Amino acid sequence: MPIQYAQVLQQLREKLPRLVTRREERQELVEAARQVFEQWKSRPEMLRERVEEAVRKDPNLRSGAPLDDVPALDAVVPPPPLPAPESLALLASDGSHVMPDRHRSLFYGVVNVAVFLLTYRDSWKVVETRVFLEDDFPPYLAPESYVRMERTVREHALLAQVAVQVLGGQRSAVGGQPSAVGNRLTADHRLLTTDRRPLPLLDESCEMVALVDGPLEIWGVAEQEYRLLVRRLSAHWDALRQGRLPLAGYVDRPRADLVVQMLAIAQGHTDARRPLWPGVLDAHLYLPLLQPGWRSPLFRIYSAGMQGFPQDHKVCFFYMHVGTESRPLLARVEIPAWVAREPRLVQNVHRALWVSLNWSGSARYPYPLHRAHQEAVVTYKDREEFEGLLQRFWMEQGLALSGPSEKQRLKNRDRRT
Repeated sequence: MPIQYAQVLQQLREKLPRLVTRREERQELVEAARQVFEQWKSRPEMLRERVEEAVRKDPNLRSGAPLDDVPALDAVVPPPPLPAPESLALLASDGSHVMPDRHRSLFYGVVNVAVFLLTYRDSWKVVETRVFLEDDFPPYLAPESYVRMERTVREHALLAQVAVQVLGGQRSAVGGQPSAVGNRLTADHRLLTTDRRPLPLLDESCEMVALVDGPLEIWGVAEQEYRLLVRRLSAHWDALRQGRLPLAGYVDRPRADLVVQMLAIAQGHTDARRPLWPGVLDAHLYLPLLQPGWRSPLFRIYSAGMQGFPQDHKVCFFYMHVGTESRPLLARVEIPAWVAREPRLVQNVHRALWVSLNWSGSARYPYPLHRAHQEAVVTYKDREEFEGLLQRFWMEQGLALSGPSEKQRLKNRDRRT
């Protein structure tokens, strides 16, 4: 049945005036939150203490808190000086997936992950495709959860494998012996690019940053999936840490209220289900404070999703103005604690993002992440061709094809009529 546009129009006539009113009311709430921001901006230590006390009482509370060396909430940082082009390398990972569908002829899942390496002189692409058949799915996880987890893990795993290979396992966390993790991964996983070229070996002095699309914080998953994610992601983050290669998760157009929640806690309000300033986001506080290329101070995330991670991998973040004077835009950049503790690594992330944003022209999104997405995306046509390949292999092995479900058969017949 087609969309009932007459019903939609009637709903819009009722809802849009309410939306206008609520936006006007929200502006008053934004001003109230800004006033509290002004009251507390010079007391980061007390803010941190109040958040930590609230989290001890309610471990499921989700909030930001200033890092130890943050002098003030409005201590914004300009973009670092641009490096020599030949000294910068950017590594980005992204993925896509096909979820198992019991209504299809075959029950399978696919994870497709791409890593894009960009230097001053050239670029390289590594793509990994993994297929999961019905006996690959463990009994303790829903097949959809398993595919989602595998995509997240493989995005970080392939990123770490490419990183240690192009660095040659030569860096270490303390500047001593080469990374044991790096040497093992380099030896076990000699990766080739999509055009069969070997990956380059970069000079030790190269300033490289590893980017993933989306947050590093884990949330909204079942307990069993969460425990597996923590264990597996930590191993790959360890490889990057031992190689002194900063990792950053890039969140485009963020809608978080981590700083806003922190201010609410400072005011004695800890009920996240009933926000003190409904609809007020961190972007309302920081976008007016930042010029293009500038970033906020560093904050740590307190949340249930961070409790299982080692201290070195607790997620921190900053906000960054990624737009222009005429088109202000904000992004949240998430980094592990081991990156946040080293000013030089934070500076490298800040600088790499600003450089890569300017490579994208008017679309203010990191160019290497966009290229990784282009390589990883699985289109509807790709899925149809892939499923045809699976069906041919099924028949060659003498396996019976169940065909689509009865529900899907009717849908297919509707499309033909």
